[in-house]
This record gives sequence, structure tokens and C-alpha cells, in this order.
Amino acid sequence: MSTGDTRRLYREPALSKHDRGSVSNPETSQLRTSFLFIVNELETNDNPEDTGSVAPHIVNGRWMPPKQARGFKRPVVGDVYRWKDGVISGAEGYSWSDEPQVDSNHDYFAQGKVIHSNFPAHKQPKYYRGLTVFYCNDIDKFFAACDDVSIRSIETSHDPIQYGWHPLSFVHCTRRNISYAVQAGDRDTVIPRYASWIDQVIPNAYRPHDSGPNEGGLSGYLPLVVALVAFSCTSHDLSYVLLQEQCWQNYTWREHQHEPGRIERRGMVVSTYTDPENREGSTKERLHALENGPDPIFTH
Repeated sequence: MSTGDTRRLYREPALSKHDRGSVSNPETSQLRTSFLFIVNELETNDNPEDTGSVAPHIVNGRWMPPKQARGFKRPVVGDVYRWKDGVISGAEGYSWSDEPQVDSNHDYFAQGKVIHSNFPAHKQPKYYRGLTVFYCNDIDKFFAACDDVSIRSIETSHDPIQYGWHPLSFVHCTRRNISYAVQAGDRDTVIPRYASWIDQVIPNAYRPHDSGPNEGGLSGYLPLVVALVAFSCTSHDLSYVLLQEQCWQNYTWREHQHEPGRIERRGMVVSTYTDPENREGSTKERLHALENGPDPIFTH
């Protein structure tokens, strides 16, 4: 993945350099990589008929998510899951704690955090990366912003461009046929025309307009990939899709028959964390390599 446009639009999680390869140490390369994630649904507060709402954000005659924190209601908390070497499971013992989080710049970035009730403070999950993602409409489709926009106003942030809304886009690795889902990539489409994850995870509109390989992989920002999976169904069906039907397993996607979740103005805050039960295999460096390395999250 290029270090160009995409890097300046996201505050990298405590890493000074962008690493496109896998972890080079042969001992650590044998570790099982894992991370925790949670999907919290987010409704907007921009209905003019509601008292205290913000004015709708209209661009080119079409609705876009608000730029003010008060333009959103509190997130509806979801379940905590674990991704481990391509296998999804429920993260038993983990839950959401309503405790606003502040970064090194003293800016709020989350309404709460994932915790384990039986772990001491130094063994708790560490925040890796979070994004707020909305499906705006069938023309603009997906837009994403850093962290949780319901607690930090984009319009008053110290860097409204970095923390603002950006369309789903991609960076390509043509040598390996991998598309990296990011906020400010240089491509509007993925590499392959056909793959198990095209249609339900990535809408057909993001397929290449001309010829392309029949298969290819998908990687990118972890919360963005998780959000695309979550948008394949309604919030009510997500647990069933992930755990019972196991549609996202072994680095592939198996199509489900549930109601589509790409609904206009639907939004969610997706947060990813290190896995304290896999400390060596779930460092920020390993998750960074998972996002940007040569081994895709979806292989074909």
C-alpha cells in the first residue's frame, strides 16, 4: 500500500512507519494473529422535526452524515467478536464500558471501550483503530471518518480534513491482485471482477469497469473491512451471519440469504482492539502488517 494520500488521513496507531510486508522475524511469523472488534450502530440526529437536532448535511443535493457530534445519537452497543487467523468467534468475557476515551492530544475519540471484567488494567485490550462508516445513498455509497464522530465534532477538530468524511476507496497491489480498502486511496474500484466477497461485502459498483482478473484478495483498514461485512446484513442478523452461519471464515466469504444491510443513512462505529489473550500475536505492529501486508484478509 502506498504511503501517500492514505497515511495523512489517519492517525496511525503508535507506529512511526508504514510497513507493507509481513512481520519479518521468522519466530514471530509463526504466531497466530488475532484482534477483537465491536460494531456499534449509530443513528443521526438531523431530522428538522426533532427538537435539538442539527441541520441536515446536504452536498450536491444528496444527504451526507453530519459534521457535528451532536448530529448523532449515542451508539447502540453491539457484541464483541474475535478474529483469529481468519476464524470469527464470540469474545467471551468481553463487554463495552461507557467511559469516554481521550487521546494524547486530549481529544475525545470514543464513547467507551472494550474491557474484560476479570483482567487487571495492564492486561486489558488496547485500542488499535476505529472508524465511523455510513452508507449514505446508492450514488455516494460508503463514507468513513476516523474514530467515533458522535463524541468529537469534525468541524471543530484540529484537523477537519484528516478527521473528516472520506469515500471508500482502494489502493492496489497488482502483483498480488490485492485491493486495500482505505479512506483516501487512488482507486475507486477493486482489482478483480469476480470474488467471493464481491456483491455482499463490496457492492458490484466497486468492480472494475473494464477487464480485470477473475479473482483477487481484499485487505485494508480492519474496522473498514469489518464494517463492510456488517453492512452485508442488518444489525439484528450480524451475530447469526458471523457465528451460526460462519459466512466469514478461513479468509473467504460465503454468501448468506439474509436481508441486505446497505440501507440509506445507516451508520456504525467499528472499533478494533488488541487481543490480551494473544499478546505476542496481537501487537499493534502485527495488526498493522495484517492491514497492509501481502496476505489478504479475504483471499478470493
